[in-house]
Amino acid sequence: MDFLCYVPIPLLLIVTVSAALGSGTINRYYSKNVVGGIGGFYFFLLITSAVSVFSIAVICGFDMYISSYTAVIGVVFGIVTALSSVCTLYAIEIGPWSYTTVITSFSMIIPSLAGVVFWNESIDALTVVGMILVVCSVVLSVQTGHGRKRSVRLNAAATSEIATASDSISVSEFAAGPENSECGVAGNGTAEICKSTACNKHTTRNWISAVTLAALATGAIGVIQKVHRLSDHGNEFMSMLFIAFSVQAAVYVIALTVFTAKNGRAAALSAQPKNSRAALLLLLFICLAGLCGMINHVVNLYLVGVMDGAVFFPLVNGSGLVLVTLLSIFVYKERLSVMQWIGLGIGIAAVIMLCV
Repeated sequence: MDFLCYVPIPLLLIVTVSAALGSGTINRYYSKNVVGGIGGFYFFLLITSAVSVFSIAVICGFDMYISSYTAVIGVVFGIVTALSSVCTLYAIEIGPWSYTTVITSFSMIIPSLAGVVFWNESIDALTVVGMILVVCSVVLSVQTGHGRKRSVRLNAAATSEIATASDSISVSEFAAGPENSECGVAGNGTAEICKSTACNKHTTRNWISAVTLAALATGAIGVIQKVHRLSDHGNEFMSMLFIAFSVQAAVYVIALTVFTAKNGRAAALSAQPKNSRAALLLLLFICLAGLCGMINHVVNLYLVGVMDGAVFFPLVNGSGLVLVTLLSIFVYKERLSVMQWIGLGIGIAAVIMLCV
């Protein structure tokens, strides 16, 4: 992938954000029309990881040099990425979506500050303000417009957007579905209040643990990317991703196997494909999401080696949020609340500030 050094950085930023947006759009359709629970997302993540592994192997001509250092970093990267995905999904399944999104969004601060502390990257006042505005944009974007917090559980659907700047999964929409909750969820999709105080406390502790792990793991992903790219083995980033995606696929196989053994195969999907043609089309779209995710990862890993983390991570997260919101308005015809419109405006201002 030596040709990346000849591509202008602004164009690469457009490519990586567009790839993430493409993957997120397919995720949205999958979550709203196919997935039946967290098991369905394990299946989705397994297929996309496998496609990424195969795509990287093809691009490299099935000939990759993998040093021991790159192999170790790749395994760690794969485990941490899978941990981030699973913990985020679990946190959303048992707790409030809005708080989970906001807390995990703070993870971008970890690699941003790590660049300043460990790699002596410069950070000016404008960049700091831009980072703060990105966080404010996320906080406002999850408001429903009526002062209520969304605490809908992940049941029949969720929209996961894979591979933001730090490869987290951000969930932007939920739909009701069958029962799927520790404390019980009504069939019409509304969260049923736990009758037992002990159950409430247990669920709250589990959610706090899950969302904390998700935020730390998501932040660690950016740090690991930076560590490898700035090492003597930085040019082996394709090999590192090959190892990482392979590890992720293995983790999702285990997770899906455990889920299927516990809940049955039918529990993962809420709507079975009508025929073989529909099933093939669905599989092709999932593979396309995996290809988009691979492109996003490759470009991100290259960019973290040529851009300051304090600029790169907030910039990609902020611009991704703006594009997803605009897509929701103009393509999905969603109506935003006043707070969400303000969040969109702040997000655009943050991206502009980070680009200056």
